[in-house]
Amino acid sequence: MRPGLWPVATAVILSLVFGGIAGGFAGAVATLLITRLERPAAQPAGPGQPPIQTQVTLTEESAVIRAAEKAGPAVVTIETSASAGRSLFRLGTEVGSGVVFNPQGFILTNRHVVENARQLTVTLADGRRFPGRLIGIDPFEQSDLAIVKVDAGAELPAAEIGDSSQLRVGQLVVAIGSPLGTFQNSVTSGVISALGRTVQVQRPGRGLVQLRDLIQTDAAINQGNSGGPLVNSLGQVVGINTVVAGEAQNIGFAIPINVAKPIMRSAVEEGRVRRPWLGVCYFMVTGELANQFQLPVDYGAYVYCQDANQPAVLPGSPAERAGLRERDLILEVNGRRLDSRYALVDALAQARVGERVTLTVLRSGRTFQVEVTLGEMPAR
Repeated sequence: MRPGLWPVATAVILSLVFGGIAGGFAGAVATLLITRLERPAAQPAGPGQPPIQTQVTLTEESAVIRAAEKAGPAVVTIETSASAGRSLFRLGTEVGSGVVFNPQGFILTNRHVVENARQLTVTLADGRRFPGRLIGIDPFEQSDLAIVKVDAGAELPAAEIGDSSQLRVGQLVVAIGSPLGTFQNSVTSGVISALGRTVQVQRPGRGLVQLRDLIQTDAAINQGNSGGPLVNSLGQVVGINTVVAGEAQNIGFAIPINVAKPIMRSAVEEGRVRRPWLGVCYFMVTGELANQFQLPVDYGAYVYCQDANQPAVLPGSPAERAGLRERDLILEVNGRRLDSRYALVDALAQARVGERVTLTVLRSGRTFQVEVTLGEMPAR
């Protein structure tokens, strides 16, 4: 296997853009950009003359510049020294990226960048270097996320966090990171190619793991960008870049930022990583899937697991205690409909461990409400 990449078992060969051997590097990049036509502005005119209309166009170039200038100061480079015997590779330095999301030094990055680290060094966009401390790894196996903290002695530039549920296919995006661990704060751009993608990655010691609900982008992918932000034209973080297609060009994937929000919040508020947990295996219903499974509606979260070895409702979970069953359709959470614009993961991102939520459930033609007290997702 070529150093720096993790293979994925899908129709194409996908790779987590990971760190390599003693100077190999980690990374994944996605992109963004938006072109917008401003409303024509009226200009003063002489007596009896009609107003002169001036058309102002915000080009793709200026959109990228604006996004990079806003988010760039919050992007960091993370160097790790892997523990001998635990890393996929030999002992050496590996490099990835991250983004400061809180001015007190909290940084969001990829799990695979830091999980085997013996030592972390974080380089800020302005060149300052600080030791990094791992706050925690997201227990949600499908997320590939982790939180790191630095103590800089002063507030740091923090990125503005966006809402990934508002993303649209074809939307222009910008990614910022440190390809090869050398070219800090490099910017790439492209479009959102698709939403809701699922890919499989091979993780050392864990076998194949599914990464779900990913953002697909056509950005060129470079090693060293794993953990870096995918931002919209306003410079808001909408995803964390994590995986690329190793045998194709311009196919990359990012984790939606809404997936990361619960662990970001718990890291800041509690100093550790926790995620609210319902305990169901599900997929979001589309018109196509509704036809395939002969469902009565084309929206909601369908409690079903394609892996015959995994129960759809996990034993001992909050969902089991609340009486949820396989093939239930969760239509709403706290009165808000679940659909392509507001997935179950978005609803849980707004909740906290221990919070009581109300689910509207459709079962065998009958609709009813269930109250569930969310638990804490156990570490896998």
